[in-house]
Amino acid sequence: MTLFDPMPIRPMPSARLARRLLPVLAAAATLAACASSGHAGVGMAGGEASAAAAMAADTLLTPARLAGTWRYALDTPGGGSGGYYVFRASGDSLTGEVRRALPGEPGGEAPPRAVREIRFAGAGVTFVYDAGSYGALAVSLRRPSARSGAAASPDSLTGRLFVGDSDLPLTVVRVR
Repeated sequence: MTLFDPMPIRPMPSARLARRLLPVLAAAATLAACASSGHAGVGMAGGEASAAAAMAADTLLTPARLAGTWRYALDTPGGGSGGYYVFRASGDSLTGEVRRALPGEPGGEAPPRAVREIRFAGAGVTFVYDAGSYGALAVSLRRPSARSGAAASPDSLTGRLFVGDSDLPLTVVRVR
């Protein structure tokens, strides 16, 4: 084969196989991140490497770990905003809704909005919800790592809310 010969085309893996590989790839990416930060494997004794692998596994977000009520806060050009993300786990699936606070309005919150397109990848999760006149909003959340300088806690997440061409920083804390 020369440089100018066409590359052989391999068939793409099936969607089923890709779904099965996603958790493995997410775990590998998390372990690689821990290794590059000096928290795993290289130069460690067996017990230390096992502890590092356990630490990496603890950062993975799963439906069971995300289930509950989370208070979110974000800063917008028009001032602060916030509300709650409420997630329910059933096995390996997750459903949820967004309850946006509306200070000064009767009841104090907007009608709940269903969360859709929930996707997990390692220590992160993304989802979309319809925000009425604002359209569909995308949210990306992650567990903070010790490397980021933020306090790593199973009850706190950081993230971004994507609105049109803008994205806003989110702080999310578990309340139940």
